[in-house]
Amino acid sequence: MHVTIDGAQVRTMRRSPGFTGARFAREVGILPSTLNRVKRNRGPAASTAHKIGAALDVAPRDFAEAISRIPA
Repeated sequence: MHVTIDGAQVRTMRRSPGFTGARFAREVGILPSTLNRVKRNRGPAASTAHKIGAALDVAPRDFAEAISRIPA
């Protein structure tokens, strides 16, 4: 099963703690190419969405809500 995640929101949330794309992918346990697909809005597998959510401390379904809580 694949899910829909807004890649721009993932990118913004990932940058908030200062992660580069490659470092974030390592921390999450996914390939950088997988992260690039997410950023281009090519829906990841549900397991990947859960890994990204866990690394960002949000549930995948809450990405849109979580983005508004990150200080600019």
